[in-house]
Amino acid sequence: MNTGPKNIIGPRVRRLRRVAGMTIEQLAKMVAAQGGDLCASDLRKIERRERRVKDHEVLRLANALGVDLETLFPKR
Repeated sequence: MNTGPKNIIGPRVRRLRRVAGMTIEQLAKMVAAQGGDLCASDLRKIERRERRVKDHEVLRLANALGVDLETLFPKR
């Protein structure tokens, strides 16, 4: 069983959310307003890298955080 990180964007999502002064619940509502279905529990798991993130969820997270998609991904 693979117990390593399940995504690479979690730490950036957390940082950007905090910089924006948003709670996880607020971010979940912003994603829901775009038709997404990420609840606060899902977002906590994403931020802790315990959950995979679907491509459409990455797009909605970027939009909710007001950033380009590239901003969510670590630099090489």
